[in-house]
Amino acid sequence: MDVELKSIGEDAVPRLADIFYGCLQRDYIDVLPQEVLSGFTLQESISLWSKSFAGQESSKFIGAWSGDQLLGFAKFGQDPENARNGYLASLYVDPSQSGKGVGRLLLAHVLQALSLYSQTRLWVFSNNPRAIKLYESLGFSLSGRTRVEAEWKVLQSEMVLNNAKPD
Repeated sequence: MDVELKSIGEDAVPRLADIFYGCLQRDYIDVLPQEVLSGFTLQESISLWSKSFAGQESSKFIGAWSGDQLLGFAKFGQDPENARNGYLASLYVDPSQSGKGVGRLLLAHVLQALSLYSQTRLWVFSNNPRAIKLYESLGFSLSGRTRVEAEWKVLQSEMVLNNAKPD
C-alpha cells in the first residue's frame, strides 16, 4: 500500500473524528475509564476536532493518505508553554491500519519538522505502555511532570525529546 503524507484541512474533521473515536473505542479500552469511553460519542469527537482547528494558527495537521483514504493523522507545532520547543499534540491511526507503519511514518515527519526546536514535548496516558514504548524507541524520555485532564480522568505523563545536535 502506497502512503502519502499531505496536510489536512478543516474539511477532514469528520474523518479525523471517526479515527479518533475508533481509537478510543478499541485502543483505549484499558487506558481510559469506562465512564469516559461510554459517555463519549462520535458527535463529541466531531466537536472536539472542529474546536481543534479553530484559533490554532501555530499548529499543523498532517495526514497519511492511501489514495483518497485518510489512514491516520498528527497535530503538531510550537509548544504552547514554551516557544523554543516543539509539541506533538495528537497522533492517531485508524485502528484497521494499526501495526502497518502509518504511525511511525507520521512520527518521522513530525519529528523532522520539529527538529529545529530545542526540544519536542508530548503528553501520553501514563497507563498506555505501548505508546510510551514507541516514544522511548524514538528517543523520548519521561520528564517526571504529570497531569490529569478533567475530560479524560486519567494520569498523563510528559515525554521530552532533546533535539540538540552534538557538537
